[in-house]
Amino acid sequence: MKDITHNDSYFESKYNIHVASYYKKTWRSYRRMITYPLTNIFYKMLVKLIPRKQTISKKYKIVLCAIFKNEGRFLKEWIEYHRLIGVDHFFMYNNNSTDNYKEILSKYIDAGIVSLIDWPQVPGQIPAYKHWYDNYRKDCEWCSFLDLDEFICPKYDYDLPSWLEKYKKYPVIRIDWLMFGTSALEEHNEANLVIEQYTHCWNKPVNIGKVLYNCNFDIAAFNNTMHHALHVKWHNLIIPPFNDTGNICVDYCHELHGNKNSSIQINHYYSRAYNILNEKLTKGDSAYIVKGKKDVAPYINREMNCVKVDYIIQRYLLRLKLRMKNINF
Repeated sequence: MKDITHNDSYFESKYNIHVASYYKKTWRSYRRMITYPLTNIFYKMLVKLIPRKQTISKKYKIVLCAIFKNEGRFLKEWIEYHRLIGVDHFFMYNNNSTDNYKEILSKYIDAGIVSLIDWPQVPGQIPAYKHWYDNYRKDCEWCSFLDLDEFICPKYDYDLPSWLEKYKKYPVIRIDWLMFGTSALEEHNEANLVIEQYTHCWNKPVNIGKVLYNCNFDIAAFNNTMHHALHVKWHNLIIPPFNDTGNICVDYCHELHGNKNSSIQINHYYSRAYNILNEKLTKGDSAYIVKGKKDVAPYINREMNCVKVDYIIQRYLLRLKLRMKNINF
């Protein structure tokens, strides 16, 4: 079976990103590899030269912006986990849910932790992000456009604010996905947490993920890849995202120039149990108009890439369980 970590048509078609492009021996790929070191040096120097804006204290330091549909069973864990690692506020865009999401979110809304926005537009993902940008961006220092199957996981720092201290001047930081499969579960156990049940993952992070966006910078474009590879504007320059070693993420060339053991990852529970996967494929994608159910076969094939276990996120598990039982607002 082919190594889909390096060549996965799913990512290429869904996100319009040519994940494996630099593995192909073309003039364009050689040119990228040759020019990357100089381009990288230019942007690293540029970041050092950008003056730090002296702004008044903003309402929120770190926020998450998410669009969801019928994911009520996962809302509480996702919110409580990210509160545990230091997220201040959640902008939640409801995309035509029919489950009990209001019941779950009501106490968070009353406590000022969640802003709930009804968002019936289909497809609605990128317009929802644009709505956040136009209406809430000025209240926030950092934002990540995250889905409810994605959990930011610092690997060494205890929380996200501590990790971000090293990146105050960076405009965008990309965090790679570590892909988690079903862990051989046919049925999701509603009594256990997601980060507890799913431990089997791919051998290494994939060359795609999500970004943490410094809200002091203007977003260059709103498109279907912005939450994966956000570019910002500074004067007349377009600045790409950086990884956590301060190298720019351009066509994934940073992977060829000594990419490291990252200090952070996003645990992407892209399937969860088989029954949840089937529900997900039937529901469709918030970024695209999807007719009919997606094919489950590619997801099942990806199970063959789940060759290791990763327990890093479980260092938060006991505290998360306690928060789930007795939340102190």
